[in-house]
Amino acid sequence: SIDNRSRADFEETGVEVPGHATYLSNVAVTDKQRRRGIGAALVEAAEELGLELGYGQMALHVRQGDIPATSLYESIGYSTVAVEKGGMMINKVPRVLMMHALDLLGGLE
Repeated sequence: SIDNRSRADFEETGVEVPGHATYLSNVAVTDKQRRRGIGAALVEAAEELGLELGYGQMALHVRQGDIPATSLYESIGYSTVAVEKGGMMINKVPRVLMMHALDLLGGLE
């Protein structure tokens, strides 16, 4: 899903989120369907929607240590912005905040 997040939602990270960011939540692909480009296609579709809605940045969280998910996001241009220690966690594992700039002029970067 894609939803708007307020700056307050990111305050605990200590990271300044750009003024026009949207948030991608809960990307999942079943085990049998992984490594077929489905996850990347889902993220790309969300980014296209973000662009249509006028957003310049996409943010998401991933569990620290989730190498397959982190590798996927990095391969399509996401960078780690912060590791959240304490506060919000995913199953007692710190969350990693990743962000990607969307190109408002010519499609995705």
